[in-house]
Amino acid sequence: MFSEFGKGEKLVETFIQYKNRQVVLNWYEDDALIRREGFFFSKIVDDGKAVIFINNDNKFHFSIPYEEYTSIRILSDFRDFYQLSDQLHFLEIYFPH
Repeated sequence: MFSEFGKGEKLVETFIQYKNRQVVLNWYEDDALIRREGFFFSKIVDDGKAVIFINNDNKFHFSIPYEEYTSIRILSDFRDFYQLSDQLHFLEIYFPH
């Protein structure tokens, strides 16, 4: 999954505990913001290949494939703030309060 395998597994377990929340996803390439998504979801599931956000009518809304990223870490800038990355790209995941 991630190069920091044990840490990545533990963070994914943290993700699936979030329910009935909003999430903000920010994609960066070479430190430049290239895309932003924000939406509400009812739950997050892990199918072994991706983190999947399910909407309120229990249907697929969005997924983040593990194969696109090599590491995952907690960012200390905000509470509930994470970063998935590879060599040139990274995705910040934020669960606002």
